[in-house]
Amino acid sequence: MIYFDNAATTKMDGEILEAMMNSMKNSWGNPSSEHSAGEKAKKLLEKSRTGILSSLGLPSWKLIATSGATESNNLALFGFLATHKKGHFITVKTEHKSILEPAEYLSENGFNATFLNVDSNGQIDIDEFRSAIRDDTVLLSFSFVNNETGIIQKNWREIVKIAHENGIAVHTDAVQAIGHVDVEWEQFDLITITAHKIGGPKGIGCLLLRPSVSLSPIIFGGGQENAIRGGTENVSGLYAFSLAVKKIVSDMRLAEIQQMKDFLKREIKQIVPNAVFNGVGCSIPHILSVTIPDFDSENLISELDFKGVCVSGGSACLNNENAFSHVIYSMTGSEKSARETMRISLCKENTLAECEEFARIFSAVICDFKKLRSA
Repeated sequence: MIYFDNAATTKMDGEILEAMMNSMKNSWGNPSSEHSAGEKAKKLLEKSRTGILSSLGLPSWKLIATSGATESNNLALFGFLATHKKGHFITVKTEHKSILEPAEYLSENGFNATFLNVDSNGQIDIDEFRSAIRDDTVLLSFSFVNNETGIIQKNWREIVKIAHENGIAVHTDAVQAIGHVDVEWEQFDLITITAHKIGGPKGIGCLLLRPSVSLSPIIFGGGQENAIRGGTENVSGLYAFSLAVKKIVSDMRLAEIQQMKDFLKREIKQIVPNAVFNGVGCSIPHILSVTIPDFDSENLISELDFKGVCVSGGSACLNNENAFSHVIYSMTGSEKSARETMRISLCKENTLAECEEFARIFSAVICDFKKLRSA
């Protein structure tokens, strides 16, 4: 099997899996318990929390452990805005559904929201952002890297600067950024990351907070995570997460991944000359978003899977059979293009040999579809 869907999830790193299993055997106590087993678990929990923050160069920040990025994004919006009771916030139409759906709910329940447009390269218009700011704007939330296209906001520093000059806190969903691009973490106020995109386990993520940022809880009961997120902590999960963060930030191999991406682009263009690559010049190495005109991506993905290749049509969270990429639609205004776009996402464990085999299989799949049309 050729696995090119690493933006959906990565295979868990073998060394991290072994370390996690050992921690489950040796530090299995409840960290809230006041006996030795609980103290041992609590010690590992806090060591893991400190380890993640230190690896990212944020030793003084707060870390709220969650079940993953979706919860962290919900906590960022609901938890932060609840401290203001009312007001206005800004986000972007191409965000992950774990931002857009909470934003829509909040906009219908006491808060005002602005959903910014993007251009054909997925970029926020600075003037539109400036115009959206109001006296009661308290929060801006945008992805550092888009999960479907790999597009990074080229003007992110200016965007953050404008927000801060207007007293607006900035949240970024950095799930697809960590380990794949250098991030100036300290420029933000709230940051979402998760473990399973970087070789760690599913079911553990976190929301990082600047020390001055306050949140209201959205999960009550127990008082864990500084009374922000009730529930017994996932000690072994956070420990594995800390190992995954430390490992990936020290060994990103961006040049190798970019080489594979460039190879794939050349091969795809030879096979489908009118293929359109989304986010040219502003996407990071590990994600390649490509529109194959007149080929439904669902059919392509199904046939590739049948031949042993795993790719996707976009976010793995788009599980409605009638759904299409809202990201590509926002960039192009075309539902057709949104339905003809697939995402290839790489990791440092992939190889050039796999890329060569993908090209061979992809060429055969395209050829088969063309034969069926002409039959």
